[in-house]
Amino acid sequence: MLIARRKASATPSAGTFTVVIPHSVDAILRHVYISPATQSTTFDFTIADPDGNVFIDITEQKGRWSDTDIGLPTDAPMTLVATSVSANEVFTIIFAFET
Repeated sequence: MLIARRKASATPSAGTFTVVIPHSVDAILRHVYISPATQSTTFDFTIADPDGNVFIDITEQKGRWSDTDIGLPTDAPMTLVATSVSANEVFTIIFAFET
């Protein structure tokens, strides 16, 4: 088992941002980490596939969110969409994949 890590950053515009999650036929998304610049920032977010199937739906998150118990196949490009972001500041997003 190999773990590959991909890091992204995003700054919301009008309270929203979208990040495309890298995909590979042979990889499983295992860990997602999302952190705004300040831990008082609140936001909602979803992770969905190209068909609109939502696999993760988090509302009213305050500060950092991290989950290491994810097991989503990444054979298609998934998207992380954050909405209702309370501050226009940089977010750090990290994805870890098992290959």
